[in-house]
Amino acid sequence: MSDLPDVEATVNLLKAILSEGVDLTSEKPRFQGFLQDYAGRARAKQSLNLERKHLNVLVSGMGYRHFDGVVKGRGDAAGLNGLADWLAREEGYDKALCQWVEVVWSKSLGLATDIKLDSKRKSEEEKRRQADEQARRRNAQEQARRREEEARRQAAKPRNVSPPVQPVEVFRGRLRIGGAGPAMVVLPTGRFRMGDLSGDGYNDERPVHTVTISRRIAICQYPLTFEDYDLYVSAMGAERPGAQGWGRGRRPVINVNWHDAKGYAAWLSEQTGKTYRLPSESEWEYAARAGTETAYSWGDEIGVNRANCDGSGSKWSDRQTSPVGSFAPNGFGLYDMHGNVWEWVEDCWHGNYEGASSDGSAWTSGGHISYAVVRGGSWSDYPRILGSANRSGNWPSDRVDNSGFRLVQDLNP
Repeated sequence: MSDLPDVEATVNLLKAILSEGVDLTSEKPRFQGFLQDYAGRARAKQSLNLERKHLNVLVSGMGYRHFDGVVKGRGDAAGLNGLADWLAREEGYDKALCQWVEVVWSKSLGLATDIKLDSKRKSEEEKRRQADEQARRRNAQEQARRREEEARRQAAKPRNVSPPVQPVEVFRGRLRIGGAGPAMVVLPTGRFRMGDLSGDGYNDERPVHTVTISRRIAICQYPLTFEDYDLYVSAMGAERPGAQGWGRGRRPVINVNWHDAKGYAAWLSEQTGKTYRLPSESEWEYAARAGTETAYSWGDEIGVNRANCDGSGSKWSDRQTSPVGSFAPNGFGLYDMHGNVWEWVEDCWHGNYEGASSDGSAWTSGGHISYAVVRGGSWSDYPRILGSANRSGNWPSDRVDNSGFRLVQDLNP
């Protein structure tokens, strides 16, 4: 969208999507791309009360199983009736927009809904609202108590740093213009199971399949920083990405799209005489898991202050990016594989792993070639989105404040 749409225009677009009979659950990247673009533009217009974290709720709601957690048990077998009222009341959305989101979700899930409430239903909704409010308060108190207990428990023991599975080998390539490239970590070769190992993930994380990483590669130790990217900007006259006022230097570069990342990789290859590229999706997950089969490289719970995301307890959570290396590394010696910024990979989007390769190569044919895969979650996402198996897709031209990248270097045999 070239201009910031108003709420009426947004409602009309949602109507148009609905009229196409699109299954939005399977077309998640397309709808998510619209919401992300809308969120970025909505920031500039104070009259719109649509923030990125709210739109993330809308996107996560498309996987109905996760929606239950968002609305604390409000979903029911009869449909998503009451969703519009709940979103408008609790999150401050425009009511008309909420009603059409209710219709879109219900239609995509094959559920019936009626946005015109009769007096009986209004009475039932009011009773439910009061009960929900009481439950919300009790839940908030219980969550606060649990957070305090977890914080005390974490403070009472030493910082949990996953020990490397082998000595970490780090190097930086020399640039022809002077200076050094980003820090790279040599990965061990090996095999791993890729996808939804817990059995409760998204359909696009299945089927689980074994991948062998037999090529010797190195991967950036951190998400690429402004410090490294700005050298490329100065040398090539490339577009200088904005930092949202959060700082540059050792912060991960943001507001860069898939094409920007490819351009930097080509420049770095020319500068060092080595081959740098975006990682394949399977190489990225192999690096993120670092030999583990849990949701995160440290276990199945997000814990406290282990990553930068909404609800992780860090001082940057749901506010902004954090300087790279602010949290403990994984077993391969890599930082920020979970949270901080989404990371572009080479693959185009596929709705599942049927037909995926087993040799670690990028999957660039078939599927939705209009979308590029992103991995890792970000500072503005909920913990579930940060899991090693979680995946999403964006338009390759998207430049947003929660997306960056890291590169892989192919090593000689």
